[in-house]
Amino acid sequence: MLPEFKFIYLTSSIEEILGYDLEIHYTNANLPFEIIHPDDLHIQKSKIDKNSDFSKAFCARFKHKDGHYVWIEDFLVPTYNENGDLVSVSGFSRDITERKKLEKMLEEQNKLLEMDVTAEIKANKIMENTLKKQEELLVNISHELKTPLNVISATAQLLEMYYMDDSIINKKDIFIKYFKSIKLNTYRLSKLINNIVDSSKIEAGFFQLNLLNVNIVNVVEEIVMSVTSFVKIKGLNIIFDTDTEEKIIACDPEKIERIMLNLISNATKFSNDNGEIFVNVKDMNEWIEISVEDNGIGIEEKKMDIIFDRFEQADKSLSRNAEGTGIGLSLVKSIALLHGGSINVESEYGKGSKFTVTLPAGAVAKENMIYDRNIKNKDERIRIEFSDVYF
Repeated sequence: MLPEFKFIYLTSSIEEILGYDLEIHYTNANLPFEIIHPDDLHIQKSKIDKNSDFSKAFCARFKHKDGHYVWIEDFLVPTYNENGDLVSVSGFSRDITERKKLEKMLEEQNKLLEMDVTAEIKANKIMENTLKKQEELLVNISHELKTPLNVISATAQLLEMYYMDDSIINKKDIFIKYFKSIKLNTYRLSKLINNIVDSSKIEAGFFQLNLLNVNIVNVVEEIVMSVTSFVKIKGLNIIFDTDTEEKIIACDPEKIERIMLNLISNATKFSNDNGEIFVNVKDMNEWIEISVEDNGIGIEEKKMDIIFDRFEQADKSLSRNAEGTGIGLSLVKSIALLHGGSINVESEYGKGSKFTVTLPAGAVAKENMIYDRNIKNKDERIRIEFSDVYF
């Protein structure tokens, strides 16, 4: 092969590899670039570059007579003139197509192995984070369970002592106070158990909605009116507003009540004295927006992404200002999603937060008549949801 890409002599082995009668077609002719893979033209050209490293093999793809490409490995020896110019190269070639296929297969297997290793590392990381969360959950729930249980146990022992020395008759006021304490802490236990059970039902897919076509404005307003006295005990003012008097949508009123009580109780817990809570219903035609806004302590920006995660809290310390397991907002999000809606939060640390639930405004053709809102006492449901507010 000359520097001008002309063949001087070709062995029969090349013809066997490519299927061409190259000695007839290409001897003393320009090298047919059309038979070289476009990506390998630079390799072919390097064969007549005097600066090339001829101690290494040249590997390039050539088109076979049948149309497919064949990998050929050339081992070449250069010949130079007295001026140091490259005048010719000679050597031998061999078909390494099968080797290249094996190399490619090995490369793909290595990539798959790397992917498997990466996936395993990620899985281990997820498992590690899950175990860490489970550990935090156990510590948190243990604290949440022990606190009301300790109060109930201590109160029961004290009342028993009064009973044994017949002094309980003279301590009626103290008896009433401790009785309220026991009841409040049983509510706290009920809330914790209800949240854990419902959270597990949602995760298992057994949490169902009982849909009715109701005026969502009335549902939300009734809830606000029902909690007004509880909010005022904390020195707060709650304000309800709406831009429409009637909006019929398909929803589960009890579950909507659960959402509202959770959001309002959170706003109550994390508001300062003399603060205000604003509950607003906004008609968005195809959607309805229900927002609960407070001017309390707010949420740090770095913790905004985790507050809707199960068992996550903006403040994980056991000495935080208000109690809770971190399940409530996760339930609120899940209930909103089950309705085909969503929830988002806006907050500025130190200035307050605004939670907005968006629900579709469609109705159902057939209501679930099994639903009965009078099954549970509404006042008791409110007391359970507000049990960790310390009213």
